[in-house]
Amino acid sequence: MKTSPKTKVKSHIGSVLYPILYTLILFLVASSIYFYANGYRLDIFKQEITQNGVITVESSPFGADVYVNEKLVGKTPKSTSVKIGTYHITVKKDGYFNWEKDIDILEGKSTPIFPWLIKQNPKYTTLWTSTGSIEKYWINEGNNHVVFLTKEIDGYILWEYTLNPALWDFTTNPSEILKLDNNDVDITMSPSGLQVILKTSTDSTSQYYILNTQVLSQLSNLRALNIDASKAYEITWSNDNSYLIIESTDGIYSYDIRINQLTTLVEKLESKEYIWTTDEQGFFYIVEPSKTQLTDLHSYNLKQTNLNGSNPKYIIENFYFYKTDKYLEQYRTSGFTYTEFASSPEGTFSAGEITNVNVNQQAQGVYIKTTLATYWFNIQTQKFMMISAYPAQFIAFNHDHERLIFTDDNQLGIFTFAKTEGDHTVDIGSQKVKNIADISQSSSYKWLTDSLNITYLHEGIIYISDVDGDNKTYITKPSNLLDFLIRNSNNTLLTFTKDEENKLSITELEIH
Repeated sequence: MKTSPKTKVKSHIGSVLYPILYTLILFLVASSIYFYANGYRLDIFKQEITQNGVITVESSPFGADVYVNEKLVGKTPKSTSVKIGTYHITVKKDGYFNWEKDIDILEGKSTPIFPWLIKQNPKYTTLWTSTGSIEKYWINEGNNHVVFLTKEIDGYILWEYTLNPALWDFTTNPSEILKLDNNDVDITMSPSGLQVILKTSTDSTSQYYILNTQVLSQLSNLRALNIDASKAYEITWSNDNSYLIIESTDGIYSYDIRINQLTTLVEKLESKEYIWTTDEQGFFYIVEPSKTQLTDLHSYNLKQTNLNGSNPKYIIENFYFYKTDKYLEQYRTSGFTYTEFASSPEGTFSAGEITNVNVNQQAQGVYIKTTLATYWFNIQTQKFMMISAYPAQFIAFNHDHERLIFTDDNQLGIFTFAKTEGDHTVDIGSQKVKNIADISQSSSYKWLTDSLNITYLHEGIIYISDVDGDNKTYITKPSNLLDFLIRNSNNTLLTFTKDEENKLSITELEIH
């Protein structure tokens, strides 16, 4: 039986039309999902399309109840569309403290929030107690290695504790790394904590050694540093862990520990201050006065060299600071906007004599502290931004290299210098951490690895809070606390305490 021409036409039209209709339906469904996710709503009665905002809550741990203005909307992870405005968000989970915050919702914007929940009754476990009394202890810059000295019946022992051991590391923790006859020793830890400078002293002289903290050693087998131990030095590690920076009244030197080579970086002049630093990429930086000196202004260059003294160059040239604080008074009383500014003899907003710099190439910036105020210099834009209208102490960069912690006489502050483009939840500039009544009673500020929370000690109590100070949570108040640290997993906090016999205890708290 033959197919009629009319039937063939219908079949042909169908074979063309159906895929088009199917594609159109898929497009409409995908578009609807996209517009719904971005807050668009169709009001049939008003015959108009409105654009709301979206709240997205991703808690750790997940599965927590989300309340918007006290109304339960679901469990995390959860996204919900709301009209623009300010909403009180509460996140609850059994066994954890509630997390709550007022969140501003903007039209057409998705506002993500990441509550980090803390257990109400953390589990305490004593991991180790020393047999001898604790004499001294040291913690590396990364807060992940601790070295301590105990007095035992037959002498002294140096121990090393690794905060974040590898899964395949089955060695004891803490582990013994060196026996000593006396306690007249001092240690300077490398930033990584994997090596230390061990200084032993007698009545007449001192000797310096490099000690690997990951193996058991004997003093007689340690490699002595090839420096004149009879002279007075200040010895620090470079931030790349490969060099020592040795400073004396005569100069500043780098010592390559791999080949025992000493290099002169700076020959000092009398009665002159030298401001310098190093970075994780193996560079040495020093602040030098520029050739252009003006009556009312300090003028500087920032010079960079390799740690072996090669390839000198200037990364900031001719930047200017007023010698008086008259331009700062209005900022100290009325505040200031966080905008970048250039530096020139004709006009600059910076003031003071430089006393400290910290270069972070991952952050593409330089932290600059002066006698009068504190600034951030953006290496890419070659412009400055004020951090504080007062001299502020640098504490630490966060793990994302987008923020830093600082303190001045008035506040614990967070300075944000980078953010994801278009992220409306983050503002560039400084923000005072709330809920700290007396900054002079606080110390031991640390970032959690999520970079959204900080921990600190206040009047003997360990607290954890959001980065802005909200959701400040009491953790514990240990007796005779030496220090505390948090593992990279953020799940456990360790306290290092001593008892009435001066014995060291390492206690783990499961807080998350």
